[in-house]
Amino acid sequence: MNRLVLASTLAGASLAAGVANASVIYSNGAYNGTIDAFSYVGFADFAVADSFTAAPGATANSVDFVTWLDPSATVTSVTWSLANGNPLNGGTVFASGTVTPTDTFIATNEYGFDLENSSISIGSVPLTGGNYWLELSGGVASDGGNLFWDDNNGSSQAWQSALGSITDYNGIAGSNSEAFSITGTLVPEPTTWALMLVGFGGLGVALRSRRKFAVA
Repeated sequence: MNRLVLASTLAGASLAAGVANASVIYSNGAYNGTIDAFSYVGFADFAVADSFTAAPGATANSVDFVTWLDPSATVTSVTWSLANGNPLNGGTVFASGTVTPTDTFIATNEYGFDLENSSISIGSVPLTGGNYWLELSGGVASDGGNLFWDDNNGSSQAWQSALGSITDYNGIAGSNSEAFSITGTLVPEPTTWALMLVGFGGLGVALRSRRKFAVA
């Protein structure tokens, strides 16, 4: 096969794979496990909400967050929602659900709580780009105990239903927002597609020029 044809074929395959592959849409940073944590447990109707941003054309598929809980317990249920604006302060929820997370043990912290990464599937939620909020509420632990979302002082703004804004909570420096990431897919913007098409067009011109030279 002509090398330029092969390069064009591989580039197209790589592009298709890049569009389809999952990527991190937003990350609020790694867990901390020692600063603090805020309750999203169900029996007291507690909820926590954090802001995040997304690029145009993103589709959210899953959320990972870090929970403090009693030793050997797991998160058996949690309610999630995505909102335009802070859902605990008048924002509009446009997607929500109640799911059972997949929990992965991380470590036991200095306060005797287990730290676990909780991963939840949220289906396919299209995002048009801009600012959004993620809310966790209604958490249920396997032992009926408390569940706390890890505070890592990430860049998000944060609220808790019983406390209001926790961005400057309790005199602790930083944002007091929580450890989480949102994974999904990203579709290139029109300008990106245009640049790629120009690139493929250049490959075609080079191929035609090479053919003419070979014939001559």
